Amino acid sequence: MLSTRQHKVLQALVDEYIVSAAPVGSNTLVERYALGYSSATVRNELMELEEAGYALSPHTSAGRIPTDAGYRAVVNSLLLNPASLRMTIELGSVGYQQWSLFPNEEPPETRHWETLLSLSGFTGCLALLWAPSVSKTVFHKGIPTLLEQPEFRNARLILPLLQLLESHTDVLSLLATVTQHPGVVIRIGGENKDSQLSAFSLVASSFGRDKTGGVIAVVGPTRLDYRRAILAVSTASRNLETN
Repeated sequence: MLSTRQHKVLQALVDEYIVSAAPVGSNTLVERYALGYSSATVRNELMELEEAGYALSPHTSAGRIPTDAGYRAVVNSLLLNPASLRMTIELGSVGYQQWSLFPNEEPPETRHWETLLSLSGFTGCLALLWAPSVSKTVFHKGIPTLLEQPEFRNARLILPLLQLLESHTDVLSLLATVTQHPGVVIRIGGENKDSQLSAFSLVASSFGRDKTGGVIAVVGPTRLDYRRAILAVSTASRNLETN
């Protein structure tokens, strides 16, 4: 179990790494986050987090980055505190409550494409939508958006995801497992059944009556903004149920 101080430091580490995509040092966390601890204290806590498997140092002289376990600890905390999740996201002018509210008279496929386009743009991830009552196809949007992420500057690193999308059976199998769980389903890096997807995270939710209408999801690097993704996917799921 993480102490309150360790959790605050881990949360700051995750938040900073989401923005910078570069190893983070204790001085940066002290300067940019109101932790209330000295740099030496934060440095010691980062060492403890690394020993516990929540962070790692990619180079001897570098700062630290979160591990899958570190992301999972932060995500679990977010899921246990929905009010905090809503309060901490910066909605700005994007208007997440509006982007997936389309008129009911629009054809379902049109609404789905618009939802995917907005969801991908809002999260910076690949957006997926499976609606078996509308089409046997898994709709997806956002490969170019995903390629803009620093992790995938080498396009070959995204090959496993492209191969998944090419295999209709495999992508359906992935999304079908989401319908077996209530609420938002999150799989981080190595939690994915397919080891080739260990560089990616999935945030997904089923929708429709008895959650049988389909699945809406985003796929991004493990460094994705989980607050933003969880809130966006949850909103899209609710709106798809009402449209």
